[in-house]
Amino acid sequence: NNNNNNNNLHNNPTSNNKGYSLPITSSITLAPDSSSFASSDGSGAPLKSSAAVSALVFEPSGARLVAGHRDGTLRFYDFHGMRPTQDSQTMFAPFRVVDSDNDPLDQTGRHVITALGASGTGGRWIVGTTSAQPRILDREGGTTMYHFIKGDAYVTDCSKTKGHTAWVTGVAFHPLIKETCWTAGLDGSVRQWDIGGRGKLQFGKLVCQKVVAKCKDEKGRRSQVVSNVSVHPGGRKLVVGTLCGSIQVWSCFGSGVNSRPLGAVFSAHGENSRPVTFVSFDGKGERIASRSEADDTVRIWSVDRIEKGTVGNKFGKGGRGKEGE
Repeated sequence: NNNNNNNNLHNNPTSNNKGYSLPITSSITLAPDSSSFASSDGSGAPLKSSAAVSALVFEPSGARLVAGHRDGTLRFYDFHGMRPTQDSQTMFAPFRVVDSDNDPLDQTGRHVITALGASGTGGRWIVGTTSAQPRILDREGGTTMYHFIKGDAYVTDCSKTKGHTAWVTGVAFHPLIKETCWTAGLDGSVRQWDIGGRGKLQFGKLVCQKVVAKCKDEKGRRSQVVSNVSVHPGGRKLVVGTLCGSIQVWSCFGSGVNSRPLGAVFSAHGENSRPVTFVSFDGKGERIASRSEADDTVRIWSVDRIEKGTVGNKFGKGGRGKEGE
């Protein structure tokens, strides 16, 4: 919230945010601690507080929040142990700051945090970055449990590589099986990884267990995954959004690469192929919410109708109008 919104909320806590018409009853500020500080993971690296937030995730219990920043840092907030800063009673500092550049297995420099995910028990975090190499952290963020391998960028078929070859845009744990997680990226692939100790390692890094999907546009050309990964509550399927403007639902079953999605909606946010930048299953797995930064709308879709191919889009000028639901 900007300062004007914050002042308005403190004066009238039940007022609506004018930009999004959402009822906000209270607010706090999660401060970066100071204008400059050193990483608390033991590296002592000097860090700046002004880096923008690029990813956020709660653990399932809601007790902790992790913020990923564009300077490559992860900042941990514990709501049970929070204490306000000396400057403000509504400003709270992180209890730990982890520098993602402090990793002996990654010597490629500092990377922007692009995606974060929490395991079902809250005991692990999965971190996606612009390095194309996600990693698994323990609950405290101080230990990298697994570092994923990078694929061969010269291999055009992403199903033939051992890892991602471009930025990772989405990460997610299986909601029921703690040893399984998924990642998606700009190489157009959705990958499954085994973090239960049975996964194959190469040069100390985890090799992809299988490629779940190779996303393509309506004409069969490879399309980048630019959204997060959302997993069905039962872990049976997942959904992603693409650069070509499609929402694609894929099955998680099978040992090989799925040849086609269970269902897809192309030009989901308009005829101009606006990129779908966020997708999410609802709690029952019956509906999907999608968002595009290009039209500032959130659209709700029936999973059953997407898979049956009966979604009918009706758009007005500029791609706005009534969605097929």
